[in-house]
Amino acid sequence: MRNTNSILGKTVLALMLCGILTTGVIGCDAGKMSESEIATVNAVMDNLMQGIEEKNYEVFSRDFNEAMSAAFDENAFLAFAEDLTEKLGAPQSREVTLSSKIQQQGEAILTVVYEITYEKDPTPVKVTIQAQTKGDIVTLTGMSFDSPVLK
Repeated sequence: MRNTNSILGKTVLALMLCGILTTGVIGCDAGKMSESEIATVNAVMDNLMQGIEEKNYEVFSRDFNEAMSAAFDENAFLAFAEDLTEKLGAPQSREVTLSSKIQQQGEAILTVVYEITYEKDPTPVKVTIQAQTKGDIVTLTGMSFDSPVLK
């Protein structure tokens, strides 16, 4: 008969060691976002949505970091905004479904997942926003709009 307490104890110990080693090697701390951090990302999301609605690249890209600006220029934005508006229409509701934070060396990576319902499709679009904060500076480092209608 196998000693399950010993196996369970070794498994828990191994998982704890992996967590300690990973945190030590990566040097980061994962955690839950505060309400003010969610509000910070919501402000970035507001700029994205306003920019799409107005087809205004300056508003849309207001919070972009350099890599986002290089990857998503005005022509790409206009094509994206037109496609999204044509296929989905205007946004009707937006809800935060998930949020997480990774703290590392004086900066934080904030990730928020939204479900946005649009007028032409009742299936929510999953929108993921990733922002980096360094002190009071917030920059958008990544985003994705996941919907079968947009593929």
